[in-house]
Amino acid sequence: MNTPTQSITVTWDNAHQRLDRFCRKWYKKRDWLGLSQIYSWVRKWEVKVNGHKKSESYKLQPGDKLLLPIPQKDTFATPAHKKNTARPKPVSIPSIWEIKKHILFEDENRLVRNKPAWIVIHSNDQHANSIHTRMQAYLKDKKLSTQTFTPSFCYRLDKDTSGVLIAATSYQALQWLNEQIRERHVKKEYLTRVVGEHPQRLVHDQPLHKVVDKKFGRWKMVVSKEQWKESYSESFLIQKIQHPEIWTLSKVRVQIKTWRMHQIRVHLAHAWFPVLWDIVYGLPSANRKLFKKHPQQHILHCHRYSFVDHNWKEQSFVSEIKNYFG
Repeated sequence: MNTPTQSITVTWDNAHQRLDRFCRKWYKKRDWLGLSQIYSWVRKWEVKVNGHKKSESYKLQPGDKLLLPIPQKDTFATPAHKKNTARPKPVSIPSIWEIKKHILFEDENRLVRNKPAWIVIHSNDQHANSIHTRMQAYLKDKKLSTQTFTPSFCYRLDKDTSGVLIAATSYQALQWLNEQIRERHVKKEYLTRVVGEHPQRLVHDQPLHKVVDKKFGRWKMVVSKEQWKESYSESFLIQKIQHPEIWTLSKVRVQIKTWRMHQIRVHLAHAWFPVLWDIVYGLPSANRKLFKKHPQQHILHCHRYSFVDHNWKEQSFVSEIKNYFG
């Protein structure tokens, strides 16, 4: 018996993907369907484009007519790695109003939001309520959905980092911004608080290398001239304050030219201006005093993010923050 088929039209926000990747995403919700069957349909040309056979590497164009098989669940066995009898844990998502108030900007290409601290980007076993789940709830409320493309974040912010976070809502927008990032045409500016009297301007040009921290059981970065990657930052003094227990503190603005893991924190610690509340690279004596009054505080804030869009106009998004000394 022949497998029934359905016809769909490729939309603009799903174009320019490989045919096999599109199909893989299209059938993603059918968790009982194995990838081998999906790729078999593509390679045996049972998936047709505009009535013709196409290879799996074909790049879809807006307006292409796809003929896709409609699989019947009772004819396929659930792949072993997808069998799961445990019920998924319910996820508590804030109200749509709470989510909307963090939106800084949106159009047909991107969604810019202000990320609060202590929320992860993607869900995991310890953190189900992520920025990604909130974005999906927001798009569902607005009845915005695409054929296969899931809005994706163009970069990551650590759990304890707040500020500007951009998600591409179309495949073309994701490709464009990723290219700007690779070519280093993006400007990122952070705010942070450090121990010590920071000078008016400080250049950080120390190469970094990733190692395993045995104490914390995680990756960390160290300054190294043997196995290293180029790393460059500049930090500028904004304000000084005399803390009654930790002497002099400085509010600092940091511009980064390269994007290495923990780059700001490592560079400032190497210059003897450790970031407050940073348990990996920070000053333990200062952190112990701060944690008594403020057990959870963000250590970095992505204040400004700028890049050039498809029309060669600079887009700049700013997330303000108040009382940053805590």
